[in-house]
Amino acid sequence: MARTIENTPLAQNPAPTAQEVFDAVARHASQMPERCYSATDDSCLYRNGTNACFVGALLTDDEAAGLDDREHAASARDMVKEGLMPARLVPHEQLLQELQEIHDLNEPDEWPEQLRYVAEFHELAHTAVA
Repeated sequence: MARTIENTPLAQNPAPTAQEVFDAVARHASQMPERCYSATDDSCLYRNGTNACFVGALLTDDEAAGLDDREHAASARDMVKEGLMPARLVPHEQLLQELQEIHDLNEPDEWPEQLRYVAEFHELAHTAVA
């Protein structure tokens, strides 16, 4: 099972704040040794074995089921448009898109700096960034 929010307060929270979403991603990022990606084509995945991308880590197992089996990977923005994003996360579409881009486009050693930048842009605390 991937390292996710399954059975955590965030998974049960019907309306998490942007700060709660950011903190969950920052804590998850600090535990990730590498991006969550497909070894066959180097594309990023929401889930892969025991790994999960930043957005994938916010999804319960039921919410993430089938996302990586789609013909084309969906961005966080596409997930919202296609009705695949859980309602509790939809208000954070822009933040989630930016977090997903940090995961997908940067090396893990660059994540802390990028996470701090996004936190500052959204006027969020970045104390959870390792």
